[in-house]
This record gives sequence, C-alpha cells and structure tokens, in this order.
Amino acid sequence: MSAGLRFDTVTRPVSQLERPHDPEAENPCRTFIREHRGQDPWHPVEHAHSSFRAKREAAYAQARAICQVCPVREACLTAALDAEGRARPSDREGMWGALDPFERAAVARRTGAKSHKSRRMPINHGRGASGAEAHRKRGEKPCQVCIKAERLYRQELAARRRAS
Repeated sequence: MSAGLRFDTVTRPVSQLERPHDPEAENPCRTFIREHRGQDPWHPVEHAHSSFRAKREAAYAQARAICQVCPVREACLTAALDAEGRARPSDREGMWGALDPFERAAVARRTGAKSHKSRRMPINHGRGASGAEAHRKRGEKPCQVCIKAERLYRQELAARRRAS
C-alpha cells in the first residue's frame, strides 16, 4: 500500500465505507461510477447471496473485472475484512477487493479474523445485576459498585416474589 492511499476508518459497517483511492492514480471503480451513473456492479440486487456459485459469479462479473485492474485492490479488501470481522456471508455486502461476500468470509476464517462480538462492551456499573455479570464474563472480579448493585437488585427481586 503506497503512502498516498487514504480510506475511511473501518469502525462503520462495510456498506458505509468509502472505497479506498490513490490520489496519484485513477481508480477504475471511481471512473466507472462517474461514467455510469446509477449503476453499481459492486452491490448487485439479484443473486448476490446465492449459494450457487455460478449465479454469484454472473452477478459480480462486471465488478470483478473492474477490481482485477484496480491499483488499490489490496487496500479495499483489507478495509472490508477489518470492518466485517468474522461476519457470516449473509451479513457481508458487495464486492470488495475482487472478492464476493462468500469469498471474503472464507478469507476471514482462514486468517482468523476477530469477531466484532469479541469487542469489549462498556460495563454498566451500578445497574442491577448486569454490571457484576459483565465483570464475571470477562473473567474479572466485580467491582464494589457492581457487587452492591447486584445485591440490591437480588433483594428487590426477592421482595417482589414474596409480595406476589
């Protein structure tokens, strides 16, 4: 990847990523989009997620041909793989880096991409039992705030059960 390449951060869904581009070179995908307004061969409507490879190949044929000669193909593929993590093919969108959703899912499996679900969510300290449970799921000892909140939650729950 050359130093002049630029692309959006990959914290957003792939559908919202901007295709990488090299300011020093003319990218075939950007040229195609500019010349063929309204056409998007990278996100075909029909057969894009077909389990039949031949139908997928036909749906993505034009985009694949354009991607094959793109100077930023590697950066495009890397951005998509980073953004998608270990998502299923049905959760992936479009052609990126000359690979369709099923092919990118296979690459992610082979390379051991990290799942977006594995990212640590912030702990809701002091919010019922959820904070202490979140600590335990992480293999941590719950903090005092979470222990007190969990104790209070369990007492209130027991009182509601006795009252009913």
